Amino acid sequence: MKGLWTVHFSTGQAASNGIAVFDGEKLVGGDHVFFWIGSYRESNNKITGTLRAENYVGGSNSVFGPLTKLEIEFEAAAPASVSPGTIESATGRLIGQPQRSISISLTCRDSQ
Repeated sequence: MKGLWTVHFSTGQAASNGIAVFDGEKLVGGDHVFFWIGSYRESNNKITGTLRAENYVGGSNSVFGPLTKLEIEFEAAAPASVSPGTIESATGRLIGQPQRSISISLTCRDSQ
């Protein structure tokens, strides 16, 4: 999973795009409103992780509505190999509010 990925995410009510860097077990990235910091683990052909997102500009909503800080847990099937153009799908949910889910599509842009 290591590399630079573009990310599209949707809750069914709102959608956005961003950039994520997966390196080792660390994940960092963001979009035009939020920065993201998290961790992930690959095990048994599965990727699981958590992500903390925080609004750094104010005044704009998250895809979950008017939240300025949030935490998401996510999971995906581990790709057999990663190279530019690899596309992965993941699902996630707000920690503490599992009924609030998010669909995530990732495209690898650089895997070095």
